[in-house]
Amino acid sequence: MMKNNLRITFFYIVVMLTAFTLNDFLVAQTVSSPVVGFVALDIQPDTDTVVTVGFHQAAEFSGKLSAAPSISDGVATLDLQAVSGIGAVNQFAGSHYIRIRTGNESGKVLPILSNTASSVTVDLEGAAGLQMAIEDQISITQWWTLETLFPSAKQPAVQQSAGDLPPDRKLEILLYAGGVGTSLSPSRIFFLTASGWKESKRGFPSAGGVIIRPFAVMLMRSKSGGLAWKLLSSGSVNANDSAILLQTSANEAQDNVIGIDRPVAAKLSELGLESAFEESASNDSADRKDELLILDNTEGTKNRPPSATYFRSGGQWVIDDAGFPESGNDVIPAEAGLIVRKAVSQNGLPVLWVNQANYP
Repeated sequence: MMKNNLRITFFYIVVMLTAFTLNDFLVAQTVSSPVVGFVALDIQPDTDTVVTVGFHQAAEFSGKLSAAPSISDGVATLDLQAVSGIGAVNQFAGSHYIRIRTGNESGKVLPILSNTASSVTVDLEGAAGLQMAIEDQISITQWWTLETLFPSAKQPAVQQSAGDLPPDRKLEILLYAGGVGTSLSPSRIFFLTASGWKESKRGFPSAGGVIIRPFAVMLMRSKSGGLAWKLLSSGSVNANDSAILLQTSANEAQDNVIGIDRPVAAKLSELGLESAFEESASNDSADRKDELLILDNTEGTKNRPPSATYFRSGGQWVIDDAGFPESGNDVIPAEAGLIVRKAVSQNGLPVLWVNQANYP
């Protein structure tokens, strides 16, 4: 049985502005989205709790393209219909991203490299081009950082580490940040100190400014041996598409550890993953192609294995369990990490998965 350790609350703006006066309980955001909310996630002692980024910060600019993008050397420049200007020169460089809200590229998130008062230049992150047109809409939003997403002052003081070395740490955040092959482990580790977040690498640098991108999956590891508390976070609800690139390999199966930026649970059949998923010829393990593994908070343990494995066979979702029952109606928790295990591909190119906002 799934442990009910996540509570989600939505507010329309008038209600949420009142709620944000409770500064001891919420991380206040400047809200311009019509729907905002907060989540309360139970953090249990001596365990790993899966945490994903369900909200985004309020958009600071929304507008339309005035021309098709200009593409050169892996970057795209977008001229915008900005009557009063979108901001100071390079105001958004390095700290913000665009989300494409309409058109052929709807849902894509791209880092801003530079901006003028009427244009933004974005990193295509390996894509060959950007199929956008006049009137396509974008928004500009600031990245979450470790400190804005998990303010150190909002975490229990008793969780502060006594020193930088692993035996002295009490609260850690383990971040999945890519990797080659399958059964990937978190590749970056951060820990809480009296002076804020630090990263577990040479010199133990301050890490409050480390960017946490949409779709990130983290493990909140509490090592205090007795303290439980509620992790509260808030922000704007993404009402647009989410476009996620799933990496593949021509040499081996490839895992993609993904968190969907939706603060609500959804049925497996509602994720829209079918279009980016290669079906298996049968239920036999020898015929297995793509798989979906669920990393959630079903069991309160460290280094936990996935709680379920799904694949597609005969045009439906089935679970890798006795009898391989049809499982499209299985509910995926909002905070769950999804491990999309792509089978070996012919060309090793990524596959695009577009998840639509199917809110009740």
